[in-house]
Amino acid sequence: MSASHWYIKAASACTGQGVTPAQIYAGVQTTSSRVVPCSSLTVNFEGVVTSSLVCPVNDDVIEPGSRCAVLAAQALSEFAKTCDVMPMEGAIALQLGSTVQHDTFMEDLNNALFQLGLQDIGNRLDSLEKVFISQPEDWSKLEAFEEVIWLSVDSLLNRTSIDVLEDHIANEIYPEGIVPGEASAILWLSKFNESMYNIDKANMDNNQEESYKNRSYIDERFARLRVYQSSWRRLEELHSDHAEIEPLQHLMVNSVSALPKQQSAWYQWIGRLKLTDTQAIEQAPHLWLARSFGYVGVASASIGVLCALGYLTLSLATTTSAWLVDAQLPQGYHLYKIEQGKQDVE
Repeated sequence: MSASHWYIKAASACTGQGVTPAQIYAGVQTTSSRVVPCSSLTVNFEGVVTSSLVCPVNDDVIEPGSRCAVLAAQALSEFAKTCDVMPMEGAIALQLGSTVQHDTFMEDLNNALFQLGLQDIGNRLDSLEKVFISQPEDWSKLEAFEEVIWLSVDSLLNRTSIDVLEDHIANEIYPEGIVPGEASAILWLSKFNESMYNIDKANMDNNQEESYKNRSYIDERFARLRVYQSSWRRLEELHSDHAEIEPLQHLMVNSVSALPKQQSAWYQWIGRLKLTDTQAIEQAPHLWLARSFGYVGVASASIGVLCALGYLTLSLATTTSAWLVDAQLPQGYHLYKIEQGKQDVE
C-alpha cells in the first residue's frame, strides 16, 4: 500500500474525555465513558421503543450540521491555546461526517468561531486550500502541500445516524450495542520528505552543522505520521504492509466496535499477524477507542492518532511506535502508523 508521511507539529481535540493527547490516552486507558440515555433518539428494539445510549461531548442539543461546526470550533479553540501560530499557506484537509453539508461547513465553522471570539482563526483557515477527505486515497491530494491542517469532526447524535445503525445501537434494554458518540480533532501536519531526511541525517552524522540547520532534519523532534492510502475490506485479511506490525511490541489502537463479533475478529487478525497464544495477545497493550468515546465515525482516525501521541510522549512508554486500525464500514479498515518524536507534541 502506498502511504503519505508527515510530521505532527501540534494536535488538539474536543471530546468528552479531554482535549490533549495525554488526556485522550488517559481516557481510553481507563475505558470509562460518559454514556447516557437519550429520550429524543429512540430505537425500536425487538418491538419495544426505548432510548438509545449515547456518548455526548456536552448536553447541548444542536442540529447535526451546526453541532459539528461547534465541535470543530471548540477543538480549534483548544488548538489556539497550545499553538501560537498556524500556517498561512497550504491546505486544510476536511474529514467531515455524513450529516455535514460540505458546501456550508466553512461558513458554519466561521460563525461558531465568531461566537467564541476566534474570527482570526477563521480568516487563517480561509487562506488555505480546501481538500475533502472521504477515502484513504484522498490523502494523495495533499502531497502537493508542505503544510496541512487536518480537521476531522463527526457526531452520530442525530436521527439519520441512529436510523442507519438502529439494529446495532446500544439502548436501555441492550446496553452491549454500538454507542453513538461525537468528537473533533485538529492536527497540524508538515510534509516529511524521506529522501531529504536521509541526506540530512547523514550530514548530521558527519558533523555538517550548517547543512543541518538549513534542512528539514531538525523536524525530527516531532512525532511522525504515516497514512496508508488504501483500505482492506475484511479485518482478517493480511497485506504486505502488515508485516511491519509487531502486536506484542508496538502499541495497538483501534476504532473497531466493542461488539463481541468485532472483538473476536480483531484478535483473530492479531493472531494471524504474529502467531502466538491467545492469552499473550489479550495482555498486549491494545486500546479500544469505542469503549471510551463511543463510535465517533470519521473522527475516529484523528482521535486515534491523538491517543497514540498521548502514550508515546509518556516518559514510561515502552515502545516508540504505535499502529492505528480505523474501522470505517462499509468502506473497510484503514491503517496509520505513529512514531515517537524527540520532544512532546503540544
